Amino acid sequence: MILAIIHQDTLVSVGLRHLIDTYWGVQVDCFATAAEFMSAHPEQYDGYFIDTDNFISCLELLLPRKSRVVMLVSLSDTLSWGGMTLSTHASQEEIISCLDAAISSIARSSEIAETQGELSQREVEVLRCIAHGMLNKEIADELSISINTVLSHRKNIVAKLGIKTVSGLSLYAMMNGIIDTQ
Repeated sequence: MILAIIHQDTLVSVGLRHLIDTYWGVQVDCFATAAEFMSAHPEQYDGYFIDTDNFISCLELLLPRKSRVVMLVSLSDTLSWGGMTLSTHASQEEIISCLDAAISSIARSSEIAETQGELSQREVEVLRCIAHGMLNKEIADELSISINTVLSHRKNIVAKLGIKTVSGLSLYAMMNGIIDTQ
């Protein structure tokens, strides 16, 4: 497993890297800016620890990988983004506990992603229809398949991407060039 820390505060990055290396022996690369991170083949990482400012710049890459992202927040940040968060101002015990849970979750998500692989061509077609707002019956008619097959493809898409909402799937489709944003 390889993790990336993207944080503008060097002390936070170095301290977090030290804890992860000491307790879990996991390789960690640190980046101060989103631009530096994005130029280092960011898809190679299994998990991402990132501050809120840099997250916005990496949204297209990280949103589909939400289950493997840990948002690094300060006490003053009130963030409810639906993913994992870690307060940089928590006690060492709280940080270690949160890191343990996060690293376990990242490892599980990485294993699932490896075993399930990419979307099949038919799943991409179904996702394109979902993103265009089509109902299951309309998708079945459009692709000349049964409604049960559409439901099966939808289930597989949700399992592979970890995205459950139509809006989330639509955003994923836009960000990955499955539908045209024009």
